[in-house]
Amino acid sequence: MKRYIVALVGMVVSMSSCSDFLTENSQNKSYIESYSDVDELLIGSGYMKYQDNEGYYPYVHLMADEVQQNKTLLLNIDPLNAANKYFGYYTWQGNVDLSFDKLSSSSDNYTFNKLYEHINICNMALYEIDKQSGNTTAEREAITRIKGEAHFLRAAYYFVLLNLYGKPYQASSSTDLGVPIKLTEMIEDVKFSRNTVAEVYAQVLADLSQAESFLEDVAHKSIYRADINAVNLLQSRVCLYMCNYENAQAYANKVIGRKNTLTDLNSFSGNIFLTETSDELIFTMGKYANFQEFISWNYKGFGVNEVYYNAIPDDDLRKSIFFNIFRETTWKEDPVTGDWVEIVVASIPMCKKFFDAQGDYVDVNVSDNFSMRVSEAYLNLAEAAACQGENAVAQGAINTLLQNRISSGSYTPVTAEGEELVTLIREQRRLELYNEGHRWFDLRRYAVATQYPQVATLKNSYTVFGIDESLSPIATYEYTLKMDDAANTLPVPYQIAQFNNMANNARSERQPSAVINY
Repeated sequence: MKRYIVALVGMVVSMSSCSDFLTENSQNKSYIESYSDVDELLIGSGYMKYQDNEGYYPYVHLMADEVQQNKTLLLNIDPLNAANKYFGYYTWQGNVDLSFDKLSSSSDNYTFNKLYEHINICNMALYEIDKQSGNTTAEREAITRIKGEAHFLRAAYYFVLLNLYGKPYQASSSTDLGVPIKLTEMIEDVKFSRNTVAEVYAQVLADLSQAESFLEDVAHKSIYRADINAVNLLQSRVCLYMCNYENAQAYANKVIGRKNTLTDLNSFSGNIFLTETSDELIFTMGKYANFQEFISWNYKGFGVNEVYYNAIPDDDLRKSIFFNIFRETTWKEDPVTGDWVEIVVASIPMCKKFFDAQGDYVDVNVSDNFSMRVSEAYLNLAEAAACQGENAVAQGAINTLLQNRISSGSYTPVTAEGEELVTLIREQRRLELYNEGHRWFDLRRYAVATQYPQVATLKNSYTVFGIDESLSPIATYEYTLKMDDAANTLPVPYQIAQFNNMANNARSERQPSAVINY
């Protein structure tokens, strides 16, 4: 019997049927015959994969306060035109797809459609795996594992979609609009409406509960396949976003109870911190997107937020291991000696978690948007405990992390309590998880947190350059966003919303708060 891949009406799905998909990805089988076919289906299209161009929701790195557009380089400022392309995201515009010059546009349809395609595969895998039975212990365990992975992935994708297109979890979540939920494998000739934020969170938790029950006693296959630690860590993250601090703490403790390895940066001798061989890595989907090269390596359109980088203490080893200084040089003739000398015209901090900004290219198979590390478990534990007034527990967790991050000669234990402790933990989260896709989502949830809410005000600057050989800046436009603004939530892609008659998120065009002319 031919089973069709489910699609939300109006979305483009690359393969129309399971038989078509399996012909391409499952060793020429025309239909699912065994659990191994379902496993291949999940591997081939259930997990995020490395994508051409920028990959999955690359703009999440631009919307927060982690990066800034570079405006001091003389050459190769932005050869891929990323700053113009992602202007709408970078400056929180109502029409996020429109560039600054209004002549070109990007489209978020890809992210929205691709994540729903993955959800469709999960739905299909869950339907098909329920029809399979194993004759041996190993086969039955494989079937159980596949069920657990499919539930985990579906939860993960709905969680990401919700935090892009739905408001952060808060008292109004029972009426706030989230994203459509589709759980069956069949195509339905209907238009879809948006479920509430609360309903989507309930589905995420339900899927993760199922995943936990299926993966509890299953051996871990690899960092590219979800296991019980990945499930518990995502449960901890979800509960933290919901301000369910008790459960966030409990799930973090489960992870740490099984895997508590942290890399001591005092003895770290590698070139790149975040690789597939890291002892801290629990799970990752795919690999970095090309977007990392915009802010990390050979394309210099964006760099690390300089104010933030300069504020990192020098005795914090992450400053030199997570970051690098890219130096732009030129040659000038000495007017006295007549000799040509090389001078530095710009020094820009770059992230080198995935690349060495001035060293050899290193190809790592780690996602920049969906990786899970042991350090997050400690951070989740620390924040959840501190928000419950368990200062000693929170201090113990954050101190365990910092002992492995601060120069051993200058490390002193954290003794702060209450709001001061929570603020410190959140700042450590910003640094520790820098450029891994957390910051924008964290800023959203901090603004509505039930304990110690923090409403940040962000400022991003967009510079327009001339077209002469010097590429000199013409003007800089400054934009601000307070994180309780409606623009902390993306609009559902226009074509999707229009086709399905969905109510969309209201966002107005944002005017610059200041203009600097050169």
